[in-house]
Formats: sequence, structure tokens, C-alpha cells
Amino acid sequence: MCYQLVRRPLSRRVVSRRVVNDPIENVVTWWRTTGIELNPPAGDDELTALAHFIGRSVPDEVRHFYHLADGMVDFAADAHEVSFWSIERILSENDTRAGVDGSGPYRDIAFADFMIDSWRFYLRLRPDEAVSVYAEEGGPEAMSLSDFFTLYLSDPCPYPV
Repeated sequence: MCYQLVRRPLSRRVVSRRVVNDPIENVVTWWRTTGIELNPPAGDDELTALAHFIGRSVPDEVRHFYHLADGMVDFAADAHEVSFWSIERILSENDTRAGVDGSGPYRDIAFADFMIDSWRFYLRLRPDEAVSVYAEEGGPEAMSLSDFFTLYLSDPCPYPV
């Protein structure tokens, strides 16, 4: 195995009313600086459609991500060959799964794919508003979207990319 998941709190400092070390903002910045084609930020209509699709309010971290960029242009991918989807694509793919595990009921929503849909990343939504992320083909379940992007940026090896 090429990884060991270590949970540690993310440090957050406020400088000029702006959060520093925001993994979600960091990944979007990385994509922009490496020339990845991103969609403009999602508007209220798209976020309302996503809330309707998932059957609840859009979790704060997911809303934050889509306020920065509404995913990548369809079929664009980053250096790890992962394409993060727009809300429109999430709705059109309509790839959802529901189940129950040791932590209770959940609903999975596909929001990204690897190598032109070889496999997918899912947001795991729980009734208590918790959001985690997992990869269809293995790797650790990240306990939040921020944790996922922290791990993804620092070492994509935990995921089979």
C-alpha cells in the first residue's frame, strides 16, 4: 500500500478577513495556474437545482467549491487525469446510490471521474449534514471535501490515479 491516512486538524488563520490555507480554494487556484479550463462560479439557480437533486440544502463545503468554479469544462482534466464536474453534469449523469453502513444511512452523488470515466469520485451525504468523499476504485474515505482536497493535492497516491 502506498498510503497511510493521518487525520489532523487543518489550521485556519484569518488575514484581512480572508481564510488562508483553504484546501478547496487551493485546488481551484492550482487548476487555474496550471491552465485547466474551469466553468465560471455556479449561480443561485444551479445551486438550487443541486439542492433539489440531493433532496436537502447544499452542504457548506460543496457550496463553497461551486461558488469558486462550477467544476471543469466538460471532459477537461487536471494533471492527475481527474475531471471535476459542473452541477449541470452531476444532474445529467444522475449517478446516485443510497445505502446504510456502520455510520448510518447515506446517499452518494458522483461528482468527478478519472480517465474519461474509468471510475468515479462520490460525495457521501448523510442526514446529519456530514459530507465525506470516496473513490469508486479504492483509497481512503476523506471525512470532508476539504480533507479530500488536502489529500488530493499533497499526494494523490491514496487514490488509484
